[in-house]
Amino acid sequence: MNREPRTPISAQVKIMGLDARGQAYTEVAHTIDVSTHGMRIDKAGFLRKRGEVVTVFHGANRMRFRVVWIGQSGSSTEGQAALAPDVAAEDTGRLGLFQDATAAAQPPAAEPSSARPPGVDRRSVPRYLCDRGVQVWKQGDLVSVYGKLRDLSLGGCYVETAQALPVQTQVRLAMSLFGMNVRAVGVVRASTDGKGMGIEFTSVRPEDVSRLHAVVGRLSKKQA
Repeated sequence: MNREPRTPISAQVKIMGLDARGQAYTEVAHTIDVSTHGMRIDKAGFLRKRGEVVTVFHGANRMRFRVVWIGQSGSSTEGQAALAPDVAAEDTGRLGLFQDATAAAQPPAAEPSSARPPGVDRRSVPRYLCDRGVQVWKQGDLVSVYGKLRDLSLGGCYVETAQALPVQTQVRLAMSLFGMNVRAVGVVRASTDGKGMGIEFTSVRPEDVSRLHAVVGRLSKKQA
């Protein structure tokens, strides 16, 4: 899997397996990147060891995988894992994850400013703590920067990452928020090496505007 090009894809998957007592479990994780012969996932702390076999579900599709790598505890990859098809000849494409790859890998078409949440002034909107995964692509790049959201508002977010991009960098974001994937276009307004970057949203896909409002509403109630 390390020798094969991987496509950045942020998608929710359901994983079914057996715990240490032999009892069946079902957990939700998110993909980070995918190739035809495997995938890397986050939120996978429930996986116990290499060689463990699990069934991965995406939509109506399912496929058996084995664990080939688990991120070291206390490292930047803690909670991540790499999976390979249990049958070497099988193609990960069976899960349908690559159907999302085009949107993730290509810069979205320019959208009118009305696609941005209406009435949003990034300097005045409240920000809320938000510990969720996010992928950030520099416009035109296929390789993403992976990080965690520190806070989120209707106008932007702060991403904690050791790979902060320079101020004024145009970026695309894929955020995993309470089971919803929200994509946005933005620009880096603040950047600190080794810590993170503040990003202003300049455009949000029309179908994601309502999701963003729902997430911010949920965070505001939680932190009230």
